[in-house]
Amino acid sequence: MSTVVCPECDLLQQRPYIIPSVPHKSPISYRLQCCRCEGDLPLPADGDTGAAATGWQRTVLALAVTALILFGIVNSYPIMTFSLNGRLQSGTVLDGVLALAQQGQPLLALLVAVTAFVVPLLDIVLLLGMGLVRTDGPMVAIQRWRSLMAPWNMSGIYLLGALVALVKLAHQAEAMPGVALYALAAMIVVLTLAAQLVVARPLPKALLLLLLLPIISGCAGTLRSYQGELNQVSDLTRSHQLGAALQRLEQLNDGTDKDLLYYFEKGELLRLQKQFALSQEVWLEADRRVRQWEEQARLDPNKVINTIGAVLINDKVLPYQGQDYEKVLLTARMAMNHVVQGDWAAARTEIKKTHEREAVIAMVQAKQMAQVEEEAQKRSQRTAFQDIQGYPVATLDDPEVMALKNGYQNAFSHYLSGFVYESLNEPSLAAPGYRQAIELRPDVPFLTEALRQLDSRHNKPAAGMTDVLFVVESGWAPARQSVMLPLPVPGVGVVSFSFPVLSSQPSVRPQTLLIDHKQSLPLASVTNIDAMARRALRDDMPGILLRSTIRAATKGVAQKASYDQHALLGLAVTLATLATESADERGWRLLPAQVSLARAMVPSGSHQITVTAAGGQQQTVAVALNGRYAIIPIRMLDHQSVGVVP
Repeated sequence: MSTVVCPECDLLQQRPYIIPSVPHKSPISYRLQCCRCEGDLPLPADGDTGAAATGWQRTVLALAVTALILFGIVNSYPIMTFSLNGRLQSGTVLDGVLALAQQGQPLLALLVAVTAFVVPLLDIVLLLGMGLVRTDGPMVAIQRWRSLMAPWNMSGIYLLGALVALVKLAHQAEAMPGVALYALAAMIVVLTLAAQLVVARPLPKALLLLLLLPIISGCAGTLRSYQGELNQVSDLTRSHQLGAALQRLEQLNDGTDKDLLYYFEKGELLRLQKQFALSQEVWLEADRRVRQWEEQARLDPNKVINTIGAVLINDKVLPYQGQDYEKVLLTARMAMNHVVQGDWAAARTEIKKTHEREAVIAMVQAKQMAQVEEEAQKRSQRTAFQDIQGYPVATLDDPEVMALKNGYQNAFSHYLSGFVYESLNEPSLAAPGYRQAIELRPDVPFLTEALRQLDSRHNKPAAGMTDVLFVVESGWAPARQSVMLPLPVPGVGVVSFSFPVLSSQPSVRPQTLLIDHKQSLPLASVTNIDAMARRALRDDMPGILLRSTIRAATKGVAQKASYDQHALLGLAVTLATLATESADERGWRLLPAQVSLARAMVPSGSHQITVTAAGGQQQTVAVALNGRYAIIPIRMLDHQSVGVVP
């Protein structure tokens, strides 16, 4: 072919890209298109475009054959696979059709079969015909049939539904995309490329990447179902399958880049298995990461509250820094690990962190709340979670939640610090710990009694007796779940967005503790971690609402702009928007829901400790006491107690 100069960009070129301009009308005409600016080029003087026509038909034929191969894969392999309690379930497109028919919905089954199987197959067959015919009549007839069938081709909608199901149902089971899902996405891209050749519209070069973005992002943490993963580990732990729970946790975190949540949960499982040295080693890594957060917060608080990534995608794109109450409870659990191994001095180092950590958290929270309020005022945006239609407001407005001073301080940690200081003969430091515990829970007489008797215990030690603090942990920290709810957004309208809600786990509350079936002690509930988690979420909701509002406006503009450029580009952006819309479900699930305390002078030696719950259930553990002071942590699982002692 002779060279030609583009009248638009002056590019001298050979073999310009030639496509049919209006193939659905007869006779078919052709035009030359610049390979750089895609402007119209003058036709050759002889008007011979037959070779060019054959060229674009060969391209369409190649794409049609590729689509046919992908269509075979789509309908031969599972779209996705769900794993629940060790049971795997998967299905193809036709399996879904058969399931609908068996459930008494034959018309719906027929509609799915036609739109997801028959019409896409016919479309591919017609494209094959367009690549083979060489005369105008059949070409026009084929294109007319394709135009009639186009509204009934629901392959893109089927892909959208599969992606949404993959994300939204993942909290109930472990969801894995199948080979067919990837083949379906590729088939849609191939058919789109073929369609662009036929209708003579250039395809945006970035479209292919945007179409694959939702699939690629499925491998990232934005679509990771933490809720489904944590449920599996939690269920195994409740049934006292601690080894299996630890193994499953490792399987779910097989990469090299472990997050903070992994170290929280692994340390807890090792502690329940009485592997205190390993538990402490794991928690030291968690504590190192929390201390890095503290150092950043002291130097520049804006770095630890920067949420630009969460504004654009979702809160799960941010590295998990731990809930504030989890950071505080970490020091208490590490201190108890030291105590049960007899290292009271190391326990003192840990409980000293409690006060320092709380001060940093208070500073960060104050600055974050100020920023949220300032930004909300600029945007004239309300940040009251009560405005979210359908949100379970009662869970966050509960009187027990509102009675808490904040969502990170707890009476147990401060009472523990008082007890450790007292055991080390530092009553002047023990008293502030007890006082802080009383300030946080003034309604618990047990806490007041510890401070009142501090001097008498210190001045009159009892020979052969051990001052024992029994720490009875029961229940499970509430699970965070992602729910889609409507949110009115100024300038955009009502948009559905994902918000976190807390689901409390059923448990029994211990009431009394019996020593050797003789001495009975009442158990005082001093810390409700379930209520603390709800208070923490309540305090975070203004920021979550603000980010959701900004995200709605941003995604709305992106979707409109993409649809204006190209319908398929708009579909790709919509897919990415729906696939990445998920609330943050992360949280330390193996923490107890309640911490109850009892304290008594007990003779040194071996004893049987029986814990009686509200329903009359009794669980017994054996303990050995020595020395002047001792801490006996007892973890009540669903089926038995675990005495966390050496």
